[in-house]
Amino acid sequence: MKSKKSWKTKFEETCSQGFPKVIRITKEQSGMWGTKEGDTIAIPSPMDILEIIRTIPRGYVTTVNLIREVLSRKYGVSLTCPITTGIFLMIVANMAEEESAGKESSIPYWRLLKSRGEINPKYPGGIEKNVELLKMEGHEFIFRKNNVIVKDWDKKLWNNF
Repeated sequence: MKSKKSWKTKFEETCSQGFPKVIRITKEQSGMWGTKEGDTIAIPSPMDILEIIRTIPRGYVTTVNLIREVLSRKYGVSLTCPITTGIFLMIVANMAEEESAGKESSIPYWRLLKSRGEINPKYPGGIEKNVELLKMEGHEFIFRKNNVIVKDWDKKLWNNF
């Protein structure tokens, strides 16, 4: 039986695959995410995501879209791929959780919210654990039927990248 790769191994393997990359949108690809032919798109590295997450201080939050904007400026492109950004974010979050062994991680993935201040239910530990971690940092919440929003998240937005 094949053993399952650790998240750290997945992170390291992905980092060694030549990311980041900048791709020019072709005529056939245009329209994807509002792009047009000739636009450029960055495919970030997992290390890009890790470095940004580590800069978010306690008591603050940021969004995946804001991280993508930061990476787009860094690489001088029209946009950063939302799919690979999401995949690499999940690799980083799971690696952080795996390495922390039940202690608070030095990689505060829980401070990274979805676009309207929503907690990502796919992060390690789900909504419950991430609410707990954010609550310890002084955040309050709005509980809705299908999601949890950090109250006044936009007033606690970290954007000093």
